[in-house]
Amino acid sequence: MNSLPAQKNNSLLNSITWSGKSDVGMRREENQDALCTLEKPYFKFFAVADGMGGAKGGAIASQLTAKVVSEELSKHDRPSYLNLVDAIHQANEAVYREGRKDLQYSGMGTTLVGLLFDDSQVMAVNVGDSRAYLVRDSIALQLTNDHTLISELIKSGAITEEQSANHPVSHMLTRSIGPTEEIQVDYFKIDHAPLPGDKYLLCSDGLYNHVQPLEIAEILTKYSAEQASEALIKLANQRGGSDNISVIVITVSSDADISTLDLDTKDMLDPQILSDNKDQINTIETIEDNFNQNIDLANQVEASFTSNIVNEFREALPTEADASFMRSLTWSFKDYKKIIGILLLVSLAAIWRFSINSNESDTLTNEHKSEDLVNNNIKIESQKSIEEKPPKDSFNKDKPKDNTSYSSFEMARNRVEELEKLISELEVKVSAFDLPLSGKVADLLADTTRKIDNIKRQ
Repeated sequence: MNSLPAQKNNSLLNSITWSGKSDVGMRREENQDALCTLEKPYFKFFAVADGMGGAKGGAIASQLTAKVVSEELSKHDRPSYLNLVDAIHQANEAVYREGRKDLQYSGMGTTLVGLLFDDSQVMAVNVGDSRAYLVRDSIALQLTNDHTLISELIKSGAITEEQSANHPVSHMLTRSIGPTEEIQVDYFKIDHAPLPGDKYLLCSDGLYNHVQPLEIAEILTKYSAEQASEALIKLANQRGGSDNISVIVITVSSDADISTLDLDTKDMLDPQILSDNKDQINTIETIEDNFNQNIDLANQVEASFTSNIVNEFREALPTEADASFMRSLTWSFKDYKKIIGILLLVSLAAIWRFSINSNESDTLTNEHKSEDLVNNNIKIESQKSIEEKPPKDSFNKDKPKDNTSYSSFEMARNRVEELEKLISELEVKVSAFDLPLSGKVADLLADTTRKIDNIKRQ
């Protein structure tokens, strides 16, 4: 068991007594939790980190996070909540970079829950499912929200608190430090705190999975910080110790100096004012409770709506196979321009071929005319000879007609008609893109159309 000694001082800020302990538990071979404590003249910071990511990866993530956050906060005399959140983002970048250096550490991460105290306020930060509790008047109030899938299911009404016990996805995190390049950090100021007699607990899930809030309140109320931290870990181990167990118990002395607190907070502590204005204070607290409940409800609705939209969007997305198939069927406008160019070349070749066929047809026609002239002469000579000689039955048939010229003309005309139809269809398809044709392509189309019209007129 790792432990840090209890610390005691006398001013309001330094009247804080704290004790931190971390234990491997009963079932784990390695402790991947880390504690972070930082004491400066004008502030104190405490945090628990619960690492994850296989052999050694979780321990590296949690220890590196604690180190980076401590170093970043040490740069400021009085860190603001912006400085605190920035320190966690710096830690996330460091863990993320470290995870990318070695494949065996890829995806490693950690939770982090922390409290920063100064003379007038307490600020809380949280990423993951480690928790912060405030014990006041023997009641343990959970200050942070668990960033887990089971928590989202409960908020959305999909399951109840009772159904969440031992649920298969109860430990699946929706946020953690390290696995992704960007993270979202919960941060807030705890109202009317610190107050004399307040007790705070930071812990990993290894504790609260075995110890209930009522038991936490009883132990922190009954014992000192050091005694309470020991008692909590002992109780969790007695009930199975299924995970690493880490706790930091922080107490504010009941006789703490309240001179540095703001006026509203001091007024709340005045017994006479509390007595005279009890009803008014109760009314204010009721309004605050209702307001906080409305904020929580709005957050739940927003989370549920966002989750539903994301799920519907993911379901609507095509699979990789669908995407590949669609890409194979999709022609870009550049593809159509290539097709236009090819068709224009084909059309020019067809026109050239038609021109050759026309010349050949004219040549063949002239040759046939010469043949007809010769045949006519032969016929005249034959007729003369028939008149001189008696008719014979040996030959009385007409010579078959030659269709070569007709066939060539029909073939060329058919090609022109097909080409004209193809160009029309192409123009329709290109117009569907609602994009203008380039000047060269448009000129080629127009020139081809004019040539076809000339050929048709001939």
